[in-house]
Amino acid sequence: MKRVLFCLMCILCVTFVTCAKPETGQPADKQEQEPGGEDPSDPGNPGNPDNPDNPDNPDNPDNPDNPDNPDNDGGFTLDQLRNYEPVRILFIGNSHTLDATDLLPLILNSEGVKNIDFTRVYHGSYYLVGYNANYDNPTVCSITSWQSGQSMWRGNYNLTHSLREAAEAGPYDVVVMQEYTGNAHCWTWDQTESTAIRSLCDKIREFSPKAHFVYYISHCHASSYPTCVNNFGGSHVAQFESCINNNALHVMDPEEGFPFEKIISTCALVENLRTSALDPGDGTDMLRGDGCHLDYGFSRMAASMLFWKTIFTPITGIEASDVKFHIHEWNSGFVRRMTPVTDDNWPLLVAAVQAAYEHPYQITDMSACPASTRHSHEPGSIRFDGPNVEISPVSFPVRFPVANSANTGTSQGFWSGYALWQSSQPQAYARWIPVSFPVEGMEYGRTFAYSKASNISSVALDAIWTGDYFEFTIPVRNFKAGTKVRFTAPFYTRQGPCFWYLDYMDGDEWKCNHTTVSTWDDAYERDASFAIAYGQTKISQDVTFENAVPEGYLRFRLRCADGGIQASEDGAVLRTTPNMVNGKFSSVFYFWGDPQAIIFSIED
Repeated sequence: MKRVLFCLMCILCVTFVTCAKPETGQPADKQEQEPGGEDPSDPGNPGNPDNPDNPDNPDNPDNPDNPDNPDNDGGFTLDQLRNYEPVRILFIGNSHTLDATDLLPLILNSEGVKNIDFTRVYHGSYYLVGYNANYDNPTVCSITSWQSGQSMWRGNYNLTHSLREAAEAGPYDVVVMQEYTGNAHCWTWDQTESTAIRSLCDKIREFSPKAHFVYYISHCHASSYPTCVNNFGGSHVAQFESCINNNALHVMDPEEGFPFEKIISTCALVENLRTSALDPGDGTDMLRGDGCHLDYGFSRMAASMLFWKTIFTPITGIEASDVKFHIHEWNSGFVRRMTPVTDDNWPLLVAAVQAAYEHPYQITDMSACPASTRHSHEPGSIRFDGPNVEISPVSFPVRFPVANSANTGTSQGFWSGYALWQSSQPQAYARWIPVSFPVEGMEYGRTFAYSKASNISSVALDAIWTGDYFEFTIPVRNFKAGTKVRFTAPFYTRQGPCFWYLDYMDGDEWKCNHTTVSTWDDAYERDASFAIAYGQTKISQDVTFENAVPEGYLRFRLRCADGGIQASEDGAVLRTTPNMVNGKFSSVFYFWGDPQAIIFSIED
């Protein structure tokens, strides 16, 4: 563990430098002694690595590599980190913590970072006074986790855990505690807040005595959000000033004696971005249309990069500006807005992050930083797999359940924002990828279909058009050539597309079994793999792989063959857009029936 703490000491320093290496390029214990020096094995020889006076001795207080040396800045590189024990990080917060950390696994995987583990504690709209008061309550929070090499966060957001449970799973090396700017405890400093924060830190330290504490003060709401309107006269700047002056400055004041060594201020970061040309000017203030949560693209990426700059740059040696993972998908809609990170706006993101890192208690004007508001869309470019994701092979059959409360906002937390649907074996997943925008300015809706009485619990869509698809990703090992896989699914639609392709990746080629197919009422026919009817349709399709997969992924695409031919109650109809009612999309589509899951099985 000593090596881990050495690695983490770089978090605590304001100035970061690189640890000096022997000028010869050789390890210190391999360098030649000065001519005429003493026997290298003599304990009194200053060149003996075991001599406590040797500046290269790790236990020498003057050794810059000694974690107890106050001048030690860590200076670890990515390759060195891989040789160390896991760095365990605990996040405690609400949905603003989810906003800022959801993308971290993808970013860490893109950089090949290993041996970092996350535990994340969540309760919606919660604040530190609440966490302290309900520390032992077993129904107050959810716990999700991620380990290096996994594709994404694991677990759900059901409130079936206590914070104590997470704390007892320590020890942790870093603890990040969020205060919520939407709660009055963050606006007015009092004994209740002060006592709660101290008490909560003490409780965490019971199981993590050597943990380094980082304070996270989250972003402020949009000016139109009720909290901002009712308490700050509709001024997010006034909310920012109140939260900084009445909370953050107290917590980070050394004279007040809190244990926090660094602060992450997305409170300042988002205010910085609001001064930029990228702010859409529609009242959302760099947030989604709810006025509370970060945009699924640019704003979340910026928050993740501030976390990166504060915690991961010191550990890995990788600057935020050098991170390779960017979001290139675009959703212009109000509710699920996803602003892509482009070559044009990346400099703004980096500058805003740097300013918030250096000046966490003030707003930095970004208006002079150019940022194009023209965006491109690269469908499917957000990948949850890749060369640094460990292959964890599934056991067949692979099931995506669609009944018994399997799919809800708490069990499928990434569906709404990133169209991600995890199977009952979480290493297998699907993404919904819209490639077309048949009605300009209108947002496809993603939600959940749920009925306890009818036992419906499915991901759901309100519009589909030609070329849009689900892509299923299934990790396998020792998958043999000639294997037949059966796809079985219970479709349900009202006014959704009839014709579909089932594509599969065989070797390096997308293949598809297709023929001329008719609608159930014989009104239309076209090339497709199959057609579904109005209401429920059970589909079963077999594909045979010519190529083996020693270690990797099976990929399937459930792709709309023709969005215009749609299933209505009176028969198949032809339309030029997805079905609409009162100016809104209304093409009901989800999965329901027999079997109660989408199933991929291996057939003899």
